[in-house]
Amino acid sequence: MEKLYHIGRDPKKNEIYITESTISSSHAQIFVDNNLDMVLIDLSSKNGVFINNNKIKGPIKLADKDVIKFGKFTCSKEDIISAVKLFESNKKRGVFTAVPLISGNQQSNSIHYPKKNSIKKKITITLSSVLGFSLVVVAIFMLSKKGDTINLLNSDKQRTDIVYDFSCLNSELNNELLDVLREGSEYLLQDIDVSIQDELEAGKQMVQEWTNAGVVFINSGADYEKVNQIMNNLLLKLAVPKGYKYRILLYDHPDIGAYTCGATILISTGMLDFCKNESELATVIAHEIAHNELGHIKQSLKQFQVAEELGLADMYEDLTINGGILAGFNQKQEIEADLVGMDIVFATDYEYCSSISLWERVSEEYGEYKDDPLFMTHPYSKDRAECLQNHYKINYNMTCN
Repeated sequence: MEKLYHIGRDPKKNEIYITESTISSSHAQIFVDNNLDMVLIDLSSKNGVFINNNKIKGPIKLADKDVIKFGKFTCSKEDIISAVKLFESNKKRGVFTAVPLISGNQQSNSIHYPKKNSIKKKITITLSSVLGFSLVVVAIFMLSKKGDTINLLNSDKQRTDIVYDFSCLNSELNNELLDVLREGSEYLLQDIDVSIQDELEAGKQMVQEWTNAGVVFINSGADYEKVNQIMNNLLLKLAVPKGYKYRILLYDHPDIGAYTCGATILISTGMLDFCKNESELATVIAHEIAHNELGHIKQSLKQFQVAEELGLADMYEDLTINGGILAGFNQKQEIEADLVGMDIVFATDYEYCSSISLWERVSEEYGEYKDDPLFMTHPYSKDRAECLQNHYKINYNMTCN
C-alpha cells in the first residue's frame, strides 16, 4: 500500500521524528510505495534537505546509496526504511506514536542533539494505544485508630478501597459524550479475544522491531539493575496481579521517554537523567505497570484488531496519532494510570510527593502544548499534578507542598 510519512522535530505532528536543533517542526515528507521505493520532498524547511550534499528543490526519488541530510542530521535510505517499518509494526500492535529516525552513524556521534533549552522537548510516555509518556505517584504510611491504640494502616499491598475522581480533568475531556464513547467501545470489544500471551508476544515484537531499527538497549550495569529493582519493589505491592511476566529495559536516547507494551517497559536514558531520585523513577515505572494491569494495552490491541479486520487501520491511525477524537479519548486512561500507579507506590517506601515535583518540573522546563485539549494524547502536566493532589487528599488525607 502506498503511504505518506511526515518527518520533523515534533513527535505530535509527524510519524517519524528527529531530535536535533536544526530540524523544523515539520521538515519533510516521504512517499513510500509497495516496493519501498521512496520519494523525498522538502516542506520548505529552514535548514533544508540534502541528498549527497545537494540541496533538493523538488520531489526526489532516493537511491540505495544516497546520503541524506535533514539540516545537520545525516542518515541513509536504509535508516528511513527502518523507521517506516518500526512505525508500521507498532501500528499492528495498536501503538500509534511517532518513532525516532536513528542514523546508522549514531554511535560515531554524528547526530547533533539539541542543547538544553534550544528547543522545547516533548514528553513521550505512551501506552500502547496509547503508546507516550505519563506519570504516577506515591508512597507513605498512614495512621489509623483502632480502639485507643494508634496503628500503622496495613500498607503491605496497594489499596483497593479507592475513589477515582476525574473532575480535575479539563472539562473538554470529562464530558458525557466521551463517557458514552468509552463505554460503547468497551461494549463492542468485549467479545474480542486478546490473551496475556498475545500481549507478551506484542511486547517482545516491539523490542525486536526497535532493535532492527537501530535502537540500542542497555541490559546490564548499575542503572539497569536500579530500574529492575524499582520495578520488582512495585510489583510486590500489586493487590490483585493479572499474571504478567514483566521486564524492563533501558534504551539509549536523550529524549524523555517511557513506553509499555505487553508487560515490557522501556525507559530512555534521557528519562533516567531527568528523574532526580528513585522515587521519581518509581512514579514513571508504576504508571507503565498500571497501564498493563488496567487492561489499557489489551484494549488498544483489540481496537486495532477490529480496525484491521474491517480494513480501517489507516482511519484508526488518523483518529489517534494524527490528532483525532481517540487521542482525547485516551487521556482519561493516562490519568487513571497515574492514580492507580500512585496507589501502588503508596504501599512502598518511595516518596509520594515526588510525583508532584516531577510534573511541576516537566511543566516548567518543557511548557504545555497549545493544541485543543480534546486532541492531545496526554493531559496537561498541570492537570495531572492537580489530579494527583486531589487523589491524595480524597483517599489518603495527604497533601504535597
